[in-house]
Parts: sequence; structure tokens; C-alpha cells
Amino acid sequence: MGKTIAVSFEESNIKVARGTFKGDAFSVDSTEIVEYYEFDDYLKREAASEVIVTYDFKEAYHGVLSVPVLKPRLQNKIIESELRKITKLPEVSYVYEPISETVVENRKVQDIFYFAVSNEVIQDVVGKFYDFNKVVMAVYPSVFSAASLIESQSPEEANMGVISTGQEKIVFFTRKGAVYFFRNYESLDTSLTDFDVQNINMTISYCFQNIKINPTSVVLLGDLAESVNVSTTPTSPLASLYKSDRIHCKGKTFNEFFLPIASFFTPKSSNILSNEFKKINITKSYMAYASKVFVAALILCMAFLFYEVIDVLDKRDQLKAGLAGRSDFEKTYSEYMGKEADLRNIMPVINFLNEPSPDLHGFFIDLADIDINNLKFSLIEASSKEGNAFSFSIEGVSSAGSYSSLNNSFSEFISQLKSINGVQVNNQAINLANKSFRVDMILRKAG
Repeated sequence: MGKTIAVSFEESNIKVARGTFKGDAFSVDSTEIVEYYEFDDYLKREAASEVIVTYDFKEAYHGVLSVPVLKPRLQNKIIESELRKITKLPEVSYVYEPISETVVENRKVQDIFYFAVSNEVIQDVVGKFYDFNKVVMAVYPSVFSAASLIESQSPEEANMGVISTGQEKIVFFTRKGAVYFFRNYESLDTSLTDFDVQNINMTISYCFQNIKINPTSVVLLGDLAESVNVSTTPTSPLASLYKSDRIHCKGKTFNEFFLPIASFFTPKSSNILSNEFKKINITKSYMAYASKVFVAALILCMAFLFYEVIDVLDKRDQLKAGLAGRSDFEKTYSEYMGKEADLRNIMPVINFLNEPSPDLHGFFIDLADIDINNLKFSLIEASSKEGNAFSFSIEGVSSAGSYSSLNNSFSEFISQLKSINGVQVNNQAINLANKSFRVDMILRKAG
């Protein structure tokens, strides 16, 4: 991984860390604390284009759910269906972690810990980054970022983790990399107090009653790890998490910027970014890869063209030197005409490769800003075309309750598409039987 930034939204401010991986070692290159009212100015001046976000979601749904043990794809569909029932949200983004398998009425079921939020909340969190041409690679709930470093240092043990994001504390139970339970509460101070120990003991008791496991220790994370001065005895011994040798920075920096640093080590399975933004990121990655191939092909063609030009000039010299002999002249002239014909065949390809491509980055930003109401994308396909253009196809379905609502949403969507500079809609269709739609369009370079 090259240089990138991790941003943690905390209670009183926003913390930013920039780091670099070299093998297993991770170096913290720089850190910064940004006030919320200064964040727009920060994004304007920040050069990095890719961001990892840690966010303390206040409007979230979490708990334990039992589902049948099935293949991952089928199990995901069941989990999503159950979460829509629990949250009563039409569109929900979620992550889950397997806890254990049990047998209920002769059927094997799997207990999972789930964390879910509305897609609208995800839009609010990441939308600002896309406004400033940043790509959000992942969004991790704070508790999952915090738990990732505990798991890496004591993978077989059950632990209670505690982290402070200001006056608020997050207490969570983790074992073998999985979060089983967590709770947020308002504390009396930013440091650890007797009031916090009482809350920790209450949480340990609750977890033992419901999970039947006591934590080996209570691990203090971030700034809480620096000093402890309490008189109340915790049910499990207190421990502090210090940085490992593979993380290169000062201990104070590690504690102060614990959450953004931890997000570099958080597994991708904890990424709660909605599918719409994941698809946009995949498309951008594809376009970036295609651009590299484009440049490589251009270099090869230019090298071949240079070789052909040199060869043509050499044939011209041979032509001048052979004017004394008619037969030599005719032979050389014939070779020259052949090479010149080859050159004429190559030039259209070179001219096509040298043409600038349409502004795909701007197109995707405009596409993400469109209010799609009750429409949901299921497929975005893109392919390059001659004439400095790209062909796009968008397919999806609608959750509209009536055909008129579907038609109105689709018409408004088409109208907004046509307003994007360079877009030409060639075909649009609605299937009323299954409320699906398809739009075919061409994106050309503006100007």
C-alpha cells in the first residue's frame, strides 16, 4: 500500500493519520487534528485522493442474530432480509461477524453479531469526500477499528476493550477477532474514573449472563492507556494496549491517534460502505487499470512508429545512393513505398490513442449526486468507443409502490442524466412486470 490517509470522526474533533506500509511494517508519516468547522478547508488542501474513514455511528442497529448455516451468498441474503425487518429500513448497509454455531431443533444455526445503518447515513458520511474528489475506500465503525488491534496481539483470548472519543466511552467484548457486544455511554471525564469502572463491571456481568464468557482482561486503548488512577476494583484486571514493534511512531502519537492508525489494520469484512459506493470504487479502479494499459499501448505504438520512421529515412538514403543503378532504384523505391503504406495504416491508431478521454471522474461525481428516489442500481457497464467517447449501460430495479411512482422516478432520473455535460441517452426502457429499468448512453468529451 502506498501513502494514504485515515480519518476518524470523534466526539470533539476529527483526527487524521497518514501512513505507509513496507512489508509488515507500518510507518506513521504525519498526523493532524482538524476541527469540524475546518474540515472543508482541510479537504480542499489535502493532496491524497484515497481515504479510509472510521466513524462513530450514533444511529445504528447492532446485536446478535441466529441464521441457518448456508453457503455465504445465500446466508447474506437471509441476513439482509432479517436486518430489513429489524431496522424497518428499505436500504441498509451492514457488516457481520460469525460468533458460534449451535443446534436448535436438530438444525445447525450460526449466531452472528451484526452492525447496520441506513444507506442515507452512509451517504451523509462519505458524500463530502466525493464533493472534494476523494475516493472513500472503506468506512469502519469505531468499535471494529478498535477491536482489530486487540485481536492482532491476543487472538485466542476474550477481552473487554475500552476507548474514549472525548467524554464518551465505548466498551466492547471481543474474542478471536469477532465483536460480540458493545455499548456507548457518557462518562464524567476523558480519563478513566471509578464511574467508568462501574460501567465496565456492569458490562462484564451482562456479557457473562448472555455469552457465558468472562474476559481475560479489560484492555484500555488510546489515551486511556497512558494513566490509570481509580479506587474501584474491576471484575477483570486492567491492561493497556501498547503499540507493536511493526508500528513505527512515538507511543504518544499511537495513543492519541489510535483509531485512525488502527483503521489501517482493520479487515475488509468490517467495511460498511454501501454497495452503491463500492460499485463506483470498482468502476474507478477498472478505469485506472484501463488507463495504465492505454498508456502502455501508446508507448509501444510510439516506439514502433519511431522505428518505422527511422527505417523509412534509411530507405530514402538508400534510394539516393542507388540512383546510378536503375534496377537498385526500383527495388529500393518499392520497399520505401511499402513502408510508407505501413506508416499510413498505423497513423489512425496513433491519432486515436492520442485523443484525450472524457472526464470519467467528473461523470461519476455527477452520477453520485443524482437523486434516484426509489431506484436502485444493480449493474453499471462501461466500454470505450471511437470518437473520444465511452458507452455506459445502467440497469436496476425500483421499490416504488405504484407504476406511476416508478414512471415519475425514472423520468426524473433520465432528465438528470441528460443534464450531465457530455451525456447522450440513446435508449431507455422500463419493465413494468418486475419494475426493472435499463438506460444506454454515450459519454463524450465536453467542448
